[in-house]
Amino acid sequence: MIIIKLLIDMDEVICDFLGELCRRYNQLTGAEIYPEQLKQYDLTSFVGEIGKSIFLRPDFFSELKAFPHAVETLKKLYIEGYHLIVATDAKGDSHVAADKKNWIKRHLPFLPSTNFIISSEKHLLDGDLFFDDSPDVLNWFSGIKVVMDRPYNKEVKGYRIFNNDWLQFYSLVKSLTK
Repeated sequence: MIIIKLLIDMDEVICDFLGELCRRYNQLTGAEIYPEQLKQYDLTSFVGEIGKSIFLRPDFFSELKAFPHAVETLKKLYIEGYHLIVATDAKGDSHVAADKKNWIKRHLPFLPSTNFIISSEKHLLDGDLFFDDSPDVLNWFSGIKVVMDRPYNKEVKGYRIFNNDWLQFYSLVKSLTK
């Protein structure tokens, strides 16, 4: 097996950011919005300043739920010798960064802290494969692109993972590294 460096985004790839944001937004405002309605990556037009204030609250990110099989798949890949880097943006906010670090420590305790990068400059990262949902990140990446399928990233070219299927992602990684 060829050991490769896997860059993995956190929000909307490992954990359900939009589902929790919509749930809290709906609860606060009485609206009925759902992640599948978000057709562009910019959240401002979707949830506005109210939504932004929700996800910038302390503990929002530390309470997110992992998508099914995400944690188990990452652990399996790590044990098998893949170099895993979780790369996420903290929106320039120190408590968001702390919440995300706490989430990683709690859910991915096998991952060394040096394998967790908080940066809004993901284009500076180097790896063989990037698993993300952001059209901007994936469009500049020159390696293998794996796209967590979302309504706002339909134009991005690459391997597409549907329905948050981490078992499909595992199979893809294994097939690419034989």
